[in-house]
Amino acid sequence: MGLFQKAVETYNRMEGLAGAESEERKAVLAPVGFITTGVKIAITLTENGEFVKAEHIADIFTDNKGKTQKREKKIIIPATEKSAGRTSSSAKFTPHPLCDKLMFICPEYKESYAAYLSQLEEWCNSEYACSEIEAILEYVKKGTVRADLSSLGGVKDDDFVCWRVLSDNSAQPEEVWKNQTVINSYINYCQSKADASSEKALCYVSGEFVTSAQQHLKGVVSYLPSAKLISANDKENFTYRGRFTDDAEALTMGFISSQKAHNALKWIVSNDGFSFGSRLIVCWNPKGKKTLNPTVSLFPKFSGTEETPTPTNYRDILAKTVLGYKKRLDLTDETVTAIFDASMPNSGRLAVCYYSEMAAYDFLERLRFWDETAAWIHPVYGVTSPALKNIVDAAYGVLRKENETQKTETDEKVLSEAMQRLLLCRLERSPFPADIMRCAVQKCSSLQLYDNDGKSKNRDEQLFTTCAIIKKYRYDRFKEEWIMALEPEKKNRSYQFGRLLAVLEKAERDAFDSDDDSDEKREPNAMRMQMLFVKRPMYAAKLIIEQLKNAYYPRLKPGTRNRYDKLIGEIMLVISGCPEGETGKPLGEEYLMGYYLQKNALYTKKNNDNKESEEKES
Repeated sequence: MGLFQKAVETYNRMEGLAGAESEERKAVLAPVGFITTGVKIAITLTENGEFVKAEHIADIFTDNKGKTQKREKKIIIPATEKSAGRTSSSAKFTPHPLCDKLMFICPEYKESYAAYLSQLEEWCNSEYACSEIEAILEYVKKGTVRADLSSLGGVKDDDFVCWRVLSDNSAQPEEVWKNQTVINSYINYCQSKADASSEKALCYVSGEFVTSAQQHLKGVVSYLPSAKLISANDKENFTYRGRFTDDAEALTMGFISSQKAHNALKWIVSNDGFSFGSRLIVCWNPKGKKTLNPTVSLFPKFSGTEETPTPTNYRDILAKTVLGYKKRLDLTDETVTAIFDASMPNSGRLAVCYYSEMAAYDFLERLRFWDETAAWIHPVYGVTSPALKNIVDAAYGVLRKENETQKTETDEKVLSEAMQRLLLCRLERSPFPADIMRCAVQKCSSLQLYDNDGKSKNRDEQLFTTCAIIKKYRYDRFKEEWIMALEPEKKNRSYQFGRLLAVLEKAERDAFDSDDDSDEKREPNAMRMQMLFVKRPMYAAKLIIEQLKNAYYPRLKPGTRNRYDKLIGEIMLVISGCPEGETGKPLGEEYLMGYYLQKNALYTKKNNDNKESEEKES
């Protein structure tokens, strides 16, 4: 019940926003007795129920490319328990109280029309009636809707209709779905019907004896519109049979608690939820304070004004960032995290795959700890940590070409499972999964497959992400602290062989660049033989060095040759200090860190040398 209790708590704190649209929020918090739905037609009436006009309506928005687009208009509408959970088979006899499909307000559909009129008349005859709904009832009873829409093209029977009412003292019609008088009227009407019920039961959420909900709302996740968190119609299968005599023994929830909880969850998911594969994650603060996305890095994106995180200052920058978020919070604030999934797209069941409540300060500290231990040098943004989605792509992604651009895509099911595992590692501080690390290292051992041209930097991203993974894995499993600076004397065989691979690759690339007429685009032997180098490092190193000296050394200047010979000799000297028989064994994942840092040092030195030459010439 923790999820529903926190959802009800959130609704109670945010109740002042119920029914009110806001530019800061994508969705409206639906009041008790209301649901959110899409509408296509708006009919405008006078206060006396006379027809004025009808028109198609839609939301106008600007997309990421700056183009004006249209999308379905979403509004809140009154709904009964039955109509909120209606299915295609029951829809004919379960109308919504006010706004509904065209088939309910046209008299040619006798049963649907009669059910709609009966329900609306009951509301209008109650002590909570208001002039707006009385005008709508008066108009619908005339039975002229079909004729009034005859001039409106493209009308279908399942198009949703909403209402506007034009008063005598206003030039513009008022949108009924935004009218607070109508909203309060239906809330009070619903509450009176619930209070009048003689059937009371213990609400597992509030702990009070109240009118229990007979059905629960569906569509908590918008792209799973039929999926429910609580089912009320599974009497033929095995939801509770064998354990309880009836469904009430399994669960009872008050009508008001159910409405508040489900509408709050819909609102939270619509505004703050984000999907990965078939699953959706949402993190929120019950007081409505901003909550960070736990699947991306806390490091600030470098835009030229902020201080770029480096290996020496990244901890301080990360700590300052977290402190800035903490200043917005109180010690009593909480962060609630939930992951939802449905077994099938059209499934009627919505599962809670993960749920947690923790102090907001603890939540931030766990995000900070992950980012600190998974930080690595990004070629563009400085020191940062990769997003969880990038980690999954690095381990399980498949390379594809699209419009001459290489992209990495991961199967939806694999993405869903792996993202949840990584999220739990980050929030629960559990060790990094060894299988994900091994898959990423294996893919990174074939770097020649990844493009690294101007359009895409997939090779750099794969290498950066994999090194961050290794750093995180080695810390979690062995408490090893890997610094992000080259360590020439480090007594690690794999690390030193990784350095050697970077030196051999750079020497051959320098030979390509030394010939002004050369348009050499093929990969150096070090890259083409990378997989062999990992499996048989000493054997592959000898082959690459031999080819390098025979074919490419003659292109290099004597000083450059001497520099590379000296560097290779220093690395081989450290490797020779390894126990006898160890040098030829397959390399561990640490070789990629040695490769990255050595390559970074070589290119940094080259850039510095070029700058010094330009300064001397000027």
